[in-house]
Amino acid sequence: MIKTQPYQIRKTSYFHDISNNLDQRKTTFLGRVKAWISKNDPDNFEYPKWMLNDFFFHWTQIPDNGRKMLFEREKTWATGGRLRTWKNVSAKDPRWKISQHQIRNR
Repeated sequence: MIKTQPYQIRKTSYFHDISNNLDQRKTTFLGRVKAWISKNDPDNFEYPKWMLNDFFFHWTQIPDNGRKMLFEREKTWATGGRLRTWKNVSAKDPRWKISQHQIRNR
C-alpha cells in the first residue's frame, strides 16, 4: 500500500499567506503591481492613474464573509494579463478618452 502525505497549507506562498496583517498584504500586492508597471510601462503611457487605482481597490476588496482579498482568492495570477483585461474593460469608461488625450498632448 502506498502512503501519501496529508495535504499541508504552505504558509510561505504569496497568495495564501494570510498570517500577515491586511496592510502588509496590501502593500505587498501594490509593490508587485508597481514593479510590473515600472518594468513593462515605465513612461505610464498605457495605464492611467485612475485605472490603476480602480484596479488596486477592486482586487484588494475583502468579501463580507472572508479574510482573503479578491486577488488572494485566485488560483493563478498574472499581473500583466489582469491589467490587460482591466484596461480593455476600462476603455469603455469616459475617463479613458480624457486620459488618452492628456497623454498625447504631453
